[in-house]
Amino acid sequence: MKRCSAIGILVAALIVTLVGIVADATAADPLADLKAMTAQIDRIQKLPPGPERDKAQQELLERQQAMFERSGNKAAAAFAAQALKSMRLGATTEAVTKRMFVRPDGRAETRANLAIAMIAQGRLKQAEEELSAACPALRALRKIDLEEMEQPSWIKAPLGAHNCYRELALLRARVALGNTPKPDVVAFEAAQQATESDASTALTRQAARAYAARFGADGFLDDMTPHLAAIRAAAADLYRKWPPEEMNKQLAGGVSVLTRFFADADVATQRQEPHFLAIDRLADQLDQRAKGYFELRSPTPIALDELLASRSSALPLLRSGEALVLWMAAPGNQKGLVFAIAADGRSAWAPMSLTGKETADRVAQLRRQIDPCTFARDNPRCYDEPLRFDRRASWELHRSLLGDPRIAAIVRAKSVDTLLIVPSDSLVSLPPALLIEEEPGDNGDDAPDAWRNSRWLIRSKALAVLPSVSSLRVLRTPGDTNPPNASAAPATPTGPATTATPAASPTARTGTSGTGGTGGTGGTGGTGGGSGDRLYMFADPKFASADRSAKPCSPLRRSASESVPMPASNAQSRRTALASLKPLPCTAEEGRILREQLGGKLYTALDARESRLRQPADRDLLAKAEVVAFATHGLLSGDLGLDEPGLALAAPQTGDANDDGILTASEVMLMKLRANIVLLSACNTADPGGRGARGISGLARAFFQAGARSLVASHWRVDDVASARLITDLMRRVPSAGGKAKAMQQASLAILDSDDDKDIGRDLGPNAAHPVYWAPFTVIGEPR
Repeated sequence: MKRCSAIGILVAALIVTLVGIVADATAADPLADLKAMTAQIDRIQKLPPGPERDKAQQELLERQQAMFERSGNKAAAAFAAQALKSMRLGATTEAVTKRMFVRPDGRAETRANLAIAMIAQGRLKQAEEELSAACPALRALRKIDLEEMEQPSWIKAPLGAHNCYRELALLRARVALGNTPKPDVVAFEAAQQATESDASTALTRQAARAYAARFGADGFLDDMTPHLAAIRAAAADLYRKWPPEEMNKQLAGGVSVLTRFFADADVATQRQEPHFLAIDRLADQLDQRAKGYFELRSPTPIALDELLASRSSALPLLRSGEALVLWMAAPGNQKGLVFAIAADGRSAWAPMSLTGKETADRVAQLRRQIDPCTFARDNPRCYDEPLRFDRRASWELHRSLLGDPRIAAIVRAKSVDTLLIVPSDSLVSLPPALLIEEEPGDNGDDAPDAWRNSRWLIRSKALAVLPSVSSLRVLRTPGDTNPPNASAAPATPTGPATTATPAASPTARTGTSGTGGTGGTGGTGGTGGGSGDRLYMFADPKFASADRSAKPCSPLRRSASESVPMPASNAQSRRTALASLKPLPCTAEEGRILREQLGGKLYTALDARESRLRQPADRDLLAKAEVVAFATHGLLSGDLGLDEPGLALAAPQTGDANDDGILTASEVMLMKLRANIVLLSACNTADPGGRGARGISGLARAFFQAGARSLVASHWRVDDVASARLITDLMRRVPSAGGKAKAMQQASLAILDSDDDKDIGRDLGPNAAHPVYWAPFTVIGEPR
């Protein structure tokens, strides 16, 4: 296994400082200097231990120190000087060698940064050669992941495989975009790697684990867990010992004071090394027992022809009426790329008309208007602001993302009724349904008639979001199919399969959505609505043990942070905060209607408790359910002092860690699901959450990893009444609509176009045309 330890991340700060170097006017040819350094590192790799290798390392350190001093990078120059001093004093060179030279990922990152500088100088051919070598090397490091860990500010963020591939795709666009309307093969595959999301990683991880279980090899993955934890712990101890203020003080004191840091870093490396060796051994055993695991764990991109004719099925990955759209955003003043591929074989690519910064600004502007309290969480009156929606900003986004004539010719075709969209960066936080296809007039951003009469994208197309292009391979390949390079796998599995082929779309048992009502607060005790047992649902949890009087279904956000002060500072205040959450009576009615439609288990009030999910009988029901649903308050990372998102459940019965009233993302990952659809009928369950989140939120990722085939998740704080109506109408329509994406289209338009439907107890009124009511939920994953 290629290593990427805490010390390895640190060394990237030394070897890769290209931006400062290139900006240095005093350097005669910084690119030549860096090229020579890269060649020197490669030479050192080939030399056996001895005087010649020590001399080569010393020469490299001297060159690095001089280069960093010229560029003004004080920290990097100090590190290089200290390492050089250690060598000159005759210190053991092995730790220095490990830390600074035996790092394939460090060399790859240097080459990638070198290529970026070459692009700025117009040396495109040489840049492509460097990127083509560097990006796969960076990607190879992700086969077994160390979980994301907060790093001190004195560590330079690594370039990473995603950014490397994005630069390669943009480079290919500069070279080939004007030559042919059909997407460049290299650019399309690089863009897939650049936009691979954390949710996609969760999907592939779950599929790979299920594959390993078929051969009795998933135990090797469990055995890696304590070793990964030990590696993270060693890095965390080093970072705690050297916080930014301490590091800055030591740097200001001169080079010699860093001797202590290098000693601490060596201790961390020595603590990590046996665990890396153990993981290497386990990975080899895993690969021998379940050949092809690592291909599933880190899948190759999908080629254009594979989208149209799957190698593993008589059906293509793209089905009739579908078109896949990939949005690869770019940072700053760069313009990203759009790819469109239709099931009938037509394809195109084009640049976005907005820069990355312009795109992010418009997305943030629309999000602030739709969900002001996310951007002003300390303002208790944030929802008193009048409803507005900047239709021009929405149209400008549409023009950039789907308006190019080459792209429009595909997505607007009558033969295409469903768009499968792979977003990236800021675009992940905006539902595609919000895009407006025609330029609006100057007035009407605060008028219901203007909202209702706008040409929203969802009027013409059903929409679903994919975590990545390659997720189609996972979602539409039967669970028992071997990966492409699994021909050497044992003929007879030694362990049971843990996943089945995708379940058929849930069908309504009664054919009706049920009648409206006032909702209720009493528990159902899990009584079923029929023999189908297709549903497993928690709704209207009772957040306080004391009795409460029934309240009617009324407007309320399913967001904990609207109900209680945030954050809670400790476990006791967290329990107090949970007890203060406002009840959500509409969710009880939502649950009763879904139970009538599907049959199965519905738990409300104090029965909707976390500990129930761990009871053997309920674990079995949960694992077999085709529809799993949670209708409650959503919690963002930071709410109630949490460091991950979660769902608020019933008041704790025991007060221990297994029943604290919060179902967190990490706890969801431990579930075993086969659900065709998971309904996260709460707030912010699709929005990126947590530190440095990329792609769909940790909560949605967790359900994918647990085994879900698709999710219905929200992008903002949803209205209790509108959400209950939309979710129940969605599930009523699935059988006749032809899938979840089309059912979501119809259910959303039913709210958008009607102001007098009193389903679930309340007239939504003319404001129902505002997207805050009809557009919060998105189908993520399999659209059918």
